Amino acid sequence: PTPEPTPEPTPQPLHPLEINEYFIEKDFFEPAEEQGTLTSVEYATTEYASGEPVTKQLSVYLPYGYDEGRQYNVMFLLHTSFGNENTWLVNTHEYQFADTLEYVSAKNMIDNMIQRGYCEPLIVIAPSGYINEAAPYVHNSARDYEQFDYEFSQDILPFVAEHYATYAQDGSHEALVDAREHFGILGASFGAYMNYISIFATHMDLAANYAFVGGGALDYGYLYERWASRGFLDYDIHCLYIIEGEVDDRFGPESSYLTLRGYATDFFSDDNLHFSIIYGAGHEPRSWVNGLFNSLQIFFRDEPYPIPYGA
Repeated sequence: PTPEPTPEPTPQPLHPLEINEYFIEKDFFEPAEEQGTLTSVEYATTEYASGEPVTKQLSVYLPYGYDEGRQYNVMFLLHTSFGNENTWLVNTHEYQFADTLEYVSAKNMIDNMIQRGYCEPLIVIAPSGYINEAAPYVHNSARDYEQFDYEFSQDILPFVAEHYATYAQDGSHEALVDAREHFGILGASFGAYMNYISIFATHMDLAANYAFVGGGALDYGYLYERWASRGFLDYDIHCLYIIEGEVDDRFGPESSYLTLRGYATDFFSDDNLHFSIIYGAGHEPRSWVNGLFNSLQIFFRDEPYPIPYGA
């Protein structure tokens, strides 16, 4: 049979930045004309507490018209408690609009954002933060965070660089560091803490874009001590974005942002530190989805961003 030609994405100028702190338009969640692919991919890792080999899965989103001959930015999505690699991209999310409660697809939203030019085509990776299916029910934060610390840096990120068209030339530590501005991590709730403890504090040399949704307080002293001990003080932060629900009953919405903004250092400035309150939302999926919608736009951009809070 005659092979079908590879689809070409419609060229779009990058849409002006559109931070959404209320409700995303419903049509962003409808199936797009130009749809990316979503697959489950196996990778090998190790249960570092026991040394036992483990096979796990990643949910991998490749944009419409994915081309091995070009380079793509990569966003990693870390799930909430009791979730797995399917939580962000395969499952739907309860989303309270102004008039209706519906279940929406983050994958459809990403397709539409790329097609409309809200963000450039990119690769999106959703891993599981737990070593196995039993781990969420035997809660052990120290074990889970330490496991993901090693797993992300030694297994997941090198695997992605070796198998997909990223800005990293290969999966070596040196190549990953060179490409760090093209890697971003967003975590929600439990995933925000995993982002904070397992990546931001310990592997800031491997990514330059971070988003924390419903993740509580970030402690500058905790971060600085770990960055100094690992030699990260010369690395820049391209984007650090904190998103909280207005009525989140777990964390004070402004706490992390105001704490970090109090440090006049090269790490945090009005160009790279951002904060949004999702109005009317609590510790819930609407905050997570809006956080993703906003982060897809402000990660990886070169131009200065407007200051969304406290200007």
